[in-house]
Amino acid sequence: MEVAAAQAAVDAFNARYGKLLDDAQLEAWVELFTDDARYTVIAREAHARGLPMGVMSCEGRGMLVDRVVATRKTLVFGSRYMRHIVGRAVVGALDNGVLRSEASYVVFQTQVEKPTEIFQCGTYSDEFVLREGALRLRQRLCIYDSTIIPNALIFPI
Repeated sequence: MEVAAAQAAVDAFNARYGKLLDDAQLEAWVELFTDDARYTVIAREAHARGLPMGVMSCEGRGMLVDRVVATRKTLVFGSRYMRHIVGRAVVGALDNGVLRSEASYVVFQTQVEKPTEIFQCGTYSDEFVLREGALRLRQRLCIYDSTIIPNALIFPI
């Protein structure tokens, strides 16, 4: 995959990723990952110190599906809308079938009868693979800048 094509593919992927989450299409969100994917939401400070545990961590598609089921059926939370803004990715070279990239993100949250607030901002640090002609996430680290997250982390970032 040439650099320009990889850049366009990653940026299109990130736009779709954000739209699926904004539209609460969590079941479709799971399909963006490989079966053995790793998904972690982790504080920048913890990541810099090499601490592996995030505030949300899923190993494999089964755990991603569990997260969706928990969000849909067991978690109790007030109504809210999320809005993801993802910057243009910095894409590395394809290495042994893995495409690495980083992109800045901001997630806004709007709760009923409350003003919109910045919920989280940070960097997506990704490993993509090509499956059936489409990019799939083998790993997404959502490395957020603040050590404090307002309210609970309910939806994926």
